[in-house]
Amino acid sequence: MILAAANRMFNLKGLLDFKDGWINYFKSSLEQNKLDLTIKELAQKRADICIECPYLRPVGNANKVSNKGIVKALCYQCGCAFPANVFAPNKSCPIKKW
Repeated sequence: MILAAANRMFNLKGLLDFKDGWINYFKSSLEQNKLDLTIKELAQKRADICIECPYLRPVGNANKVSNKGIVKALCYQCGCAFPANVFAPNKSCPIKKW
């Protein structure tokens, strides 16, 4: 029973991180002055690390990963969605890169 509750909390936390990441990403893209500067700087540092990671690969018809614009990419080590993952302030890299 405790394990089931822990799994539900982990899944809920993952969903909240996913939601926060995409909301912050769109705020930074559409309403640049609305995103907290701390989150913006944190996201840029994280994105710079992710872009260099050999596990981050584009999905769909994108042929490269960039931190400019919406590029769909996934970390094939941990499954994180890029760029939303870098904009979620409470998230940490599951493979300890940031």
